Amino acid sequence: MGFSEKLTAAITNNQTLLTGNLDANLELLGGRAGTTANFRDYLGRLIEQTQDLVCAYRLGFGFYEALGIEGFTLLNWVRQAVPAELPLILDVKHGDLNSSTVFARTIFQDWGVDAVTLSPYAGWDHAAAFLMYGDRGVFVLCRTSNPGAAMIQEFPDSQNPHYLQVVAEARNWGSPEQLYLEAGTTDIAAITKIRHLAPERTILLRSIWQEEVDLPALLGASWDAQAGGVLLPVPQEFLFQGNLRSRPNRRFKLHRYLHPSGSPSH
Repeated sequence: MGFSEKLTAAITNNQTLLTGNLDANLELLGGRAGTTANFRDYLGRLIEQTQDLVCAYRLGFGFYEALGIEGFTLLNWVRQAVPAELPLILDVKHGDLNSSTVFARTIFQDWGVDAVTLSPYAGWDHAAAFLMYGDRGVFVLCRTSNPGAAMIQEFPDSQNPHYLQVVAEARNWGSPEQLYLEAGTTDIAAITKIRHLAPERTILLRSIWQEEVDLPALLGASWDAQAGGVLLPVPQEFLFQGNLRSRPNRRFKLHRYLHPSGSPSH
């Protein structure tokens, strides 16, 4: 089963658009040492408690890479711990053209991940190495929320920003079942423009859980014509809880966003 089919099945079976982060992040260990055993304990518990509440898992590759050999061993353990029916997205933002072919072969054939995130700067020549694996998914980063990115992403002006050029070009690289978009922003106007330009693409949203954000409006701008087409991250703060099932997070009220419908479920 390919990434698109696996993702669709997980959304249907678990009735959710939430994606869970499985990062080997020291901040999530609550003061414990960052040993492989501690990470396995934390990540294993996270998988056990969320596997029926998410439609996919995302691995922040940089956290594992920073741990060296032990990190790659841990990544392999996590890959095997994730239920086979849930897709695994390797969040690496890969952007090196020279290593694209060997890296695509490694992550898709050797590691068995289902999808990857890419930086768009090298264009089609870079993405092609990953898109040749027709049963895997490719998420192209088009927008971020960090202030320094505006000098590039909003160039030359707000009417014709570079990030929309990325969206327009990426749509020509692969089918909606293979190529997806990633947008880490709470800018409703930007999300609206992305959705208008790419009505058929699934958008992986990032960095959206902020108190001042009008979340219903943001989600409303993100939905496709079928009231879907968007993947939402489980907020980082929620992952700090000791028992994710018995201690619901009142601030984020995740139960409102578990169901893939045109409006939050109540």
